[in-house]
Amino acid sequence: MTIIATIAIGLLGVGVALFAVLYQVKSQRKALGVEILLKLVDTFFKDMKKEERCIAVNVIPDIRGGEWHGDKDEVEDVLDFFDFVGALARKGILDKELVWHEFFYWIYGYYDRTQDHIKEYQRTKATVVWEDLSWLYQELIYIERGKRGEIDAVEWKDFVDEEKKICGV
Repeated sequence: MTIIATIAIGLLGVGVALFAVLYQVKSQRKALGVEILLKLVDTFFKDMKKEERCIAVNVIPDIRGGEWHGDKDEVEDVLDFFDFVGALARKGILDKELVWHEFFYWIYGYYDRTQDHIKEYQRTKATVVWEDLSWLYQELIYIERGKRGEIDAVEWKDFVDEEKKICGV
């Protein structure tokens, strides 16, 4: 065997090993993303987060652009939670389609009714506040349209009433 053939076989072996390592890293990253997502889902449905959601849903407008029923600051814990989910998705830690699967209903429901507040807050106080949530909302809308078509506003008119059920109302 010539030296060139030996080097070529050695390089091929290194290439295969590198591919195997990269594949393993990618697989572990996906598994970690799923684990994190499941923990976020669990957190979202725990009593403490339910309490925050209950407070928020009783304050937000029933429809986009509608009248607020209390202090807009009361919705910030829910928006912060989804902003964190958005940050993880933007960094590639969470798969956007899995986030869509688990959280689209709530992200759309809360964001749709609070987006005027979010945009005003970003314009007047802090441009970076909830920017990952705003990004995630757009990404999930794109996925939703690809899966189910255009969003029907009538289908969403009862979001607030449905979400209030967690409050025992």
